[in-house]
Amino acid sequence: MTGLVMSQNDPAPETGSAVLPPCTDSELHPPSSGRDWPRFEPPAGTVCRLTTVTTRELLLARIVNISRGGVRLLTDLPLARGTCLMTELANRSGLFVRFLLTHIIYVSAQEDGRFALGGEFLEPLNLEELRLLLM
Repeated sequence: MTGLVMSQNDPAPETGSAVLPPCTDSELHPPSSGRDWPRFEPPAGTVCRLTTVTTRELLLARIVNISRGGVRLLTDLPLARGTCLMTELANRSGLFVRFLLTHIIYVSAQEDGRFALGGEFLEPLNLEELRLLLM
């Protein structure tokens, strides 16, 4: 889907499209069993901007996968578990942007020297926002 540009008149992709696999009604609501939301891979090379709330440090991260409730990121710098971030998510066209407070729940050093971060959104994305971000 590289090079896809949406105008404001273009409809969001439908559930079951190449962008967003079929979703059941249970995927529209928070999980009750403690299991994670379904995760989706964004287009290759999708990045987001992170700003630490306390120090206002800015960094870029590559999005590995995203769900309604959180995101897995790769960064060059480690962040401490428990860090609170303002995460700027945008779709590839840049026509949709969402800012979310994100709580880092895990940090894992990778073999290539980067760091995997698991972030939980303080407010979940709605299904439409997730669809737009995956375009």
